[in-house]
Amino acid sequence: MPASNGDSDDASESSVLERRYDDRTPASVAVVETVAAAEGVDPTAIEDEYGATLLDSVDPKALDSLVGDGDGSGTVAAEFFFLEYRIRVDDGGLIRIFEDDR
Repeated sequence: MPASNGDSDDASESSVLERRYDDRTPASVAVVETVAAAEGVDPTAIEDEYGATLLDSVDPKALDSLVGDGDGSGTVAAEFFFLEYRIRVDDGGLIRIFEDDR
């Protein structure tokens, strides 16, 4: 899971969807909810529909530990690929998903 200092050029890119997370919902859970919203499916159906879990792309506990509960300054971020998306989660509570550009 590459971490960055928040200086990404994705600010000029158009995201598919943006969501916020906070101390009530861990970042890892919010990522699954955000991808499910983009796909138009229930978050609990991701594994059945696509045969993949978040753990296939990133360690959810490590992600939650890295970005905390979303009350940071947004300078720490993780980017990874899940399903057909590139996902960026920062410690300021922002989740942005983009089309997979690999």
